[in-house]
Amino acid sequence: MSQFDTKQVPMEVGIEKGASEFIEDAPAANHSSDNILRDAELMAGESQEKLSGFVQFLAFTAAISGFCFGYDTGVISASLVSIKNDLGHYLTDLEKEWVSAGTSVGALIGALAGGTLADRIGRKWVLAIGDVLFVLGAIIICSSFSVVQIITGRVVLGFGVGIAAAVAPLYIAELAPTRFRGGLVTVQSICITGGQFFSYCIGIPLTGRNGWRIQFAIGIVPAVVQGAAIHFLPESPRYDLLRGREVAARKTLDRIYGSMSERYIDLKMHALKETVEVSARFQKEHSTLQIWKLVATTGRYRRPAITALGVGIFQQLCGFNTLMYYSATIFSMAGFNNPTATGLIVSGSNLFFTIVSMLLLDRVGKRRILLATYPGMIAGLALAAVAFGKMTAHTGGKLIVGETYPAQWSNMMLGMMVVFIAFYATGSGNITWVCWSHF
Repeated sequence: MSQFDTKQVPMEVGIEKGASEFIEDAPAANHSSDNILRDAELMAGESQEKLSGFVQFLAFTAAISGFCFGYDTGVISASLVSIKNDLGHYLTDLEKEWVSAGTSVGALIGALAGGTLADRIGRKWVLAIGDVLFVLGAIIICSSFSVVQIITGRVVLGFGVGIAAAVAPLYIAELAPTRFRGGLVTVQSICITGGQFFSYCIGIPLTGRNGWRIQFAIGIVPAVVQGAAIHFLPESPRYDLLRGREVAARKTLDRIYGSMSERYIDLKMHALKETVEVSARFQKEHSTLQIWKLVATTGRYRRPAITALGVGIFQQLCGFNTLMYYSATIFSMAGFNNPTATGLIVSGSNLFFTIVSMLLLDRVGKRRILLATYPGMIAGLALAAVAFGKMTAHTGGKLIVGETYPAQWSNMMLGMMVVFIAFYATGSGNITWVCWSHF
């Protein structure tokens, strides 16, 4: 008889536990009461899992990618204000747009390539490649004497951002104990918003000539730190099993679940092997085109795919990125005395409410939080638009440098931006990353 009491454990166990009888297309021979009992033991044992120092180290080391992500996307807000005529002329609006968009273009490519590379060379080495790209992109920008060179550097940074977004939460989720998985993946979100907040803080004193070069150079530090620390991290047990390295996978599980019994670790290993075998067999039997066809035509695959994509697309298109990239520019044109410091309100609110979201996730539930925060985001944006319209009524709806705008409307615009960000960070801004790590 196992040490875990399974009498009170429900039998509804999904792919999270890895038993093959709950995975479609698994061999019928595996559909046994023994497997159901093993999954029941796993569920009972999860309540006894502990968060070791080793797991904390690997989660925070992997989450440095999130900090680099946040810093290198947030730093452009203060940099656009401080570049001025350091390149021989003041940047036009079109040039500012290209400089800002460069990272997004690179991130799209980096995310697509990062997922493929993670399955070929391993999760942690892809993160190391991301560090190289963060350093290279920062060096290109710091040494820039033309707009084209800055845009090139921003695209290279974007490659690193895309890799961080795609691989870091995956790596954390695959190494985290089941009981703490959601919370540890959330560390990635906190590091992203923390990186954005830090970039705004750094931007305040570095507003002088060529201060933007120093701002980008500072981003090299966390990438180098992670690049050095990542050598001490293990590979994901799931990836090790995909490559037939069972001994390495078991060794990593022993370190993750060091406080648990051998029986429990054996069960974890068995469940993970079953999941990996089914996944590998499915990919072997279906081409990429067939997999996409299944996703598009089969309800049980299409619904979660639409959910994951929909949540992610809404997060990226809801307007937050515009605030992050252009908040200092907007506040400067709106007449605020210290636009970078004012932008700190935006990034600070984002960081604070991301932490609030982390505390609420497991208590309230992801779906409930998303449904509750979307209306607040919409209301905040709508009222900010009204305030902006009232504020610029005498300038034809445009912000003009040197123009004076009514303080009550500019302050209302700032306040509504904070309202929008509060709901965004509590819901979509954080939960999207947690959901993707589980899909």
